[in-house]
Amino acid sequence: MSAVHIIGYEFYGNANTNDVAFPALTQLELYDMPNLLEWKVKGCNKLTGLPSIPHLKNLALWQSNEMLLDSLVHLMSLSTLAINEMPQLKSFPRNLENLSRITQLTMYDCDNLESLFEGMGGFTSLEHLSILYCKKLESLPMELRYLASLKKFDIVGCEKLAYVPDIIQHLCLLEELVIERCPALHSLPYIPVSLKKLVIRRCPQLQKRLEKEKGDDWDNTKHVPYVEIESGEFITEEDIF
Repeated sequence: MSAVHIIGYEFYGNANTNDVAFPALTQLELYDMPNLLEWKVKGCNKLTGLPSIPHLKNLALWQSNEMLLDSLVHLMSLSTLAINEMPQLKSFPRNLENLSRITQLTMYDCDNLESLFEGMGGFTSLEHLSILYCKKLESLPMELRYLASLKKFDIVGCEKLAYVPDIIQHLCLLEELVIERCPALHSLPYIPVSLKKLVIRRCPQLQKRLEKEKGDDWDNTKHVPYVEIESGEFITEEDIF
């Protein structure tokens, strides 16, 4: 099976439904797949571990057991990771900080996620971070400073998120910041001078504070070349890896 490069959602049946694919699966072994680069795991609620796949670059977990994350420590070539619809997850695992090659991380619809970055100190190559519809997330911690390579940051549907830490101004490579549907977010710190695009949508408190030449946070963002508030398209599920 050395010709296999991708295991997609088709492997689990109808990818367009919410049916649990293999609800009773507890063990999975893969052999002779040295060229496997992308794997999408969906609906395996009882599966608690993944095999070591040395060349795997892209991994997406949908409706999976949070214990799967502990087995990712051996995926040292991983560059893209998507963690989707994992309601048991409350914090990002510390033991994943050695996955230093990850360039894109998406956290989508993790309803009970309360904290991030505890296990992300080693994500020095991370360029694109998306935190989408994590409704219990209230703040972004100071560990954000470790993401020195971050270029794009999406924060969408985090209803309880109240503030963005000042440390964001030290992300000297950040070029694009998108914040959508965060009604509790009441202020924005000074934005790094590297930022080229700032998008704020459906954040009523921020909209008022960023009013041109009048808002309390206007001075923090006036140097950004492109600023969009309220209008435009929205990030949807189809945009997620």
